[in-house]
Amino acid sequence: MNELIRVLDDWPLHKTSTADGNNIVVCSLAAIRALREILEMDTCKVAVKKRFPHLFLAVLFQVSFSTRHMPEDVQALWSKCTREDKQPHEYNRFAAYTLAKLLAHMNCLEQLAAFESGSGWELLISPEVHHFGLTLLAGELKKTSFEFRLWILHAMKRRLSREEPHWKVAAMAFILEFLTCEDLREQDDFIVRLLPRYLRSEDDMMVELLVRGLLKLCDGRRRARKIAYVLPDILALLKHKESDLVYLVLVLLVRILQRIDRLLNRRIATNMAASLRPLFQHRDSDVRFLAIQFYMDVMDFTEPIEKRYVWPEVRKCLVPLLCHLDDDVEEVAEAALKTLIFAAKFLKKSKLKRLLRARHIYWAAEHLATEGGRVTNVYMQQGMLYLNSEHEFARLAAVRFLGLLGRHIMDWREEKLAIICEALKGMADDPNPSIANLASQNALILETVEERRNVTIGKHTVYAQVREVWKRMPPWLSMWCWC
Repeated sequence: MNELIRVLDDWPLHKTSTADGNNIVVCSLAAIRALREILEMDTCKVAVKKRFPHLFLAVLFQVSFSTRHMPEDVQALWSKCTREDKQPHEYNRFAAYTLAKLLAHMNCLEQLAAFESGSGWELLISPEVHHFGLTLLAGELKKTSFEFRLWILHAMKRRLSREEPHWKVAAMAFILEFLTCEDLREQDDFIVRLLPRYLRSEDDMMVELLVRGLLKLCDGRRRARKIAYVLPDILALLKHKESDLVYLVLVLLVRILQRIDRLLNRRIATNMAASLRPLFQHRDSDVRFLAIQFYMDVMDFTEPIEKRYVWPEVRKCLVPLLCHLDDDVEEVAEAALKTLIFAAKFLKKSKLKRLLRARHIYWAAEHLATEGGRVTNVYMQQGMLYLNSEHEFARLAAVRFLGLLGRHIMDWREEKLAIICEALKGMADDPNPSIANLASQNALILETVEERRNVTIGKHTVYAQVREVWKRMPPWLSMWCWC
């Protein structure tokens, strides 16, 4: 029995040579068949119970490795050896049946029934959703004795600290699930130290498993504050290409903010706001809705004395939110309006807030376009960014705003008007004819305005320029000029 455990435990590191000299993994195949035969014998029940935790761990890792990393030549060898048997030809399915027989030996019949009712075995041997099967099995085994769970938890910790990657998904699934037990809550320091490494993992299954586990673990202030130490790594996951994972990360961030019981400083609030803004134009409407709604929470949870330091970042969200007031999904449009009103309040723009509450969207856009100064660059950059959006409503709103902004630009030295005209001309090939026509019309109007400004400068324009220069002069210099 000890030899079987050693061979199963070391695989795929444990190898032997066949008669023809080829180096191939065959020991574990023979070991799992021998173990299945032993479980059928009534005389070995005592020995199996005595070594149950070791056997369970060894067979579980056989199932996990063979499901995700089974070499084709080994699978072919197994199929050839079992061609005349009544046993399954898939090695991972045979190992799963052995695991079920082992659990039945330990009278875990209720856990087995619950696991089978949730299609646990099919999940466990499917490479795409293998981590769901592991989590479901670990959840059912939470009902076992404290000694068994504690032994498995420490054994999984040792596995997780190895360099061998084949054990890590199974070990992480059991650790995260067992840490939700009330009598194992104090064992979470180990996993918190490993979070940065595994959140940066290139294995999507590991990352999704970890995020789902953290959602369960983040159930109170103490754990929320521990998880908050890796907030930069969690925010980095918002750039992931999988929409489902991005949505889970947003839910995790919302839960951390709700449980942490602490206001955000300027650095964290700025980083969170900057990470959320690109998600406003995400292809998934659920992600857009949650990102826009969570942006308002970030502003609300910012320290009052730190808010003014977050203003530059919040200003960058005004034009994107304005574009999403015409979102295809009504819930997203309503969330954008609420967040835009809150942002106006956050930035102390009382007039903008009144216009938005009255739903005067055109006048609100014109109010932003007429602000002038350095903020014009911010509005122009964000508007031009939305010209390349995959959503038609966003491109249409961006064309409207840039046309409005170009009519009110007063600073000619930076040639902002010419930049806007070129950007609008580039929209002539837009697949939507209405967007292409509106962009061409706005570009023609702005070119006309630019030509008139270059040819003639009336007295009112000169007065406006002198008045603007006068405002920017320091008090002592303006007093000297007045004298």
